[in-house]
Amino acid sequence: MAIVWAVILVKCVVIWWAMVHWSVPLHPLWIVAPTLVFAATATAIWLTHRRED
Repeated sequence: MAIVWAVILVKCVVIWWAMVHWSVPLHPLWIVAPTLVFAATATAIWLTHRRED
């Protein structure tokens, strides 16, 4: 899980940098925020649900 979160955070940093570097007329949070919300939701579901064998 730590590796997955590291990849998500790297992606967010790269997106933020690219959007500022190339002056994209959109705030980077429009991309980063949904990514983090979805990742947090998926993590919460993964942590709270147990598989019954």
